[in-house]
Amino acid sequence: MKTNYLKFAIGLLLAVTVVFTSCKDDEVKSNLAGLTAFGFASHANISGLENVIFTVDQINNTITNENELPYMTDVSALTPEFEAIAKTTVMVDGTELVSGQSVIDFSSPKQIVVTAEDGITTVTYTVTVNVSQINPEGVSWVKEQSAVTANPYQTVVSVYFKDKYRTIYGSVSDGVASSVYYTSTDGVAWTQETIDEDNFPMGSRHDLIVHNDKLYVLAHFTITFPYGPTYALPGVSNDIWESTDGITFTKLANGYAVPWGGKLNTAMYSTAGKLWVVGGNTTGFGNPDGTKAIDADFYGPAGLSDQIHNTMDLSAWEEGETDLLPEGAPRRYSANVVHNDKMFMIGGQLKGGYLSSDVWSSADGKTWTLVSTGAITARMKAGVISYDNKLWLIGGQTGLGECSAEILISEDEGLTWMAPEEDALLPEEFTPRAGHAVYLDANDKVWIVGGYSAEKTSETDPETQEITYSEELTSLSDVWSGKLNKLTE
Repeated sequence: MKTNYLKFAIGLLLAVTVVFTSCKDDEVKSNLAGLTAFGFASHANISGLENVIFTVDQINNTITNENELPYMTDVSALTPEFEAIAKTTVMVDGTELVSGQSVIDFSSPKQIVVTAEDGITTVTYTVTVNVSQINPEGVSWVKEQSAVTANPYQTVVSVYFKDKYRTIYGSVSDGVASSVYYTSTDGVAWTQETIDEDNFPMGSRHDLIVHNDKLYVLAHFTITFPYGPTYALPGVSNDIWESTDGITFTKLANGYAVPWGGKLNTAMYSTAGKLWVVGGNTTGFGNPDGTKAIDADFYGPAGLSDQIHNTMDLSAWEEGETDLLPEGAPRRYSANVVHNDKMFMIGGQLKGGYLSSDVWSSADGKTWTLVSTGAITARMKAGVISYDNKLWLIGGQTGLGECSAEILISEDEGLTWMAPEEDALLPEEFTPRAGHAVYLDANDKVWIVGGYSAEKTSETDPETQEITYSEELTSLSDVWSGKLNKLTE
């Protein structure tokens, strides 16, 4: 039992009434009343309760703990331990309170009445046991910005680098490759940086990653001229762009070009000093999309790669002849992250356009193991982070015209998944989305940037009455942040 004494002497003076009597031989009973210490006995289900300090305020007649007990602590059966002035009686709810023995419900404030020996003088204390009302497993989500850019776009990538949030919005349409590049120090106010095709990889689907304290774009979708300067064709640029400050980008010399051709939407990882590029999709005649299976919602990739490449400084790439993804693992649009020193590849789109519910992992980058299948709803273009020693999967597209706003958490490296506590869910205002960027900053804050929403549409042939379904995508440029309450200082 630990107690702070607050102006106890003053309290005693207030509790004293000078009694005059004409009979010197009569016994004078004390009119002193009060508690001098208060706390609680140890409790099997509340660790350290006996060490929690309760302050006895003799002026306001209150007893409370400044340091709150943990969220959801059950205080319905506590045993008070206290010290009272001699020859007083301590009562609660009309029943005598015995220190170290009585069990009382402190779910709400309790009135403890201390009566002096004279049976007349009383002091009533209000005892409040403060329990935190903030769920440590909850997340405080904030919409930091409604619209970074007013222009529609096709893809967005975003990272935290050199103390700034950096976002690229890109499009390739009507023979034009365009990009806009924004930076921010707080995620609220964003500055559009000046870029052009000479100093920036213009286009969309940028494979953007931070590696060894540098920012890289390994490949992107743009306008190419494979048959000469007069014949423009959408295609993949294999140039590598590098930035040491996040502002100035430099296209590395030809010797630094990626060793694969016409591939993007890869799974990328920077871990243990190496940069890994896994899988992804190839293109056909400049088009990354191929055919659609009869029962699939989406067009599949033109081709899928099973190649695995890694490098330390991007000057030389290693590709072992046997370092290939196993059957069923090649995909595009997967959610990728390093967690517990392993690389994870979650969901994505498979051959034929089918969505995947698989989770794959690798400890060395070369050997990939199927962790689970069907543990999550099949999806593509979701976001994933390693957060609070768990995998957090956010959003993604789950069907034609269907995007998700759900959060799924795995505590066993992708084997099983569950929704977080209600206090951690994204608010109703958050638009279900896919193709968004999800990452952490230096302060363990989660950031969700952009993406797109999808709406299913239909068209009926007036002659055959056959219904054709498609979807309408709307680009989003809002920015959200959130942080686990238990990580908030």
